[in-house]
Amino acid sequence: MKMNKVFRLLVEDLEQEKEKAVKQAEKQKAIEIAKNLLDVLPIHEVAKRTGLTVAEVAELAKEMDQNQSPVQ
Repeated sequence: MKMNKVFRLLVEDLEQEKEKAVKQAEKQKAIEIAKNLLDVLPIHEVAKRTGLTVAEVAELAKEMDQNQSPVQ
């Protein structure tokens, strides 16, 4: 009986890790889409279309602006 419980706990742990990985991949995809949309849409529209928060999209826009600034 004890091995069944250990096995079940391991399976549950693996399922949780898989779910976490899927959510992380979905978030990463939303970020990539947001980066592309920021060229043509305002921040609030990008947030609405990607499911990211306005704050997250604003931070992405800020990072993109910093990366595109010419270095002198």
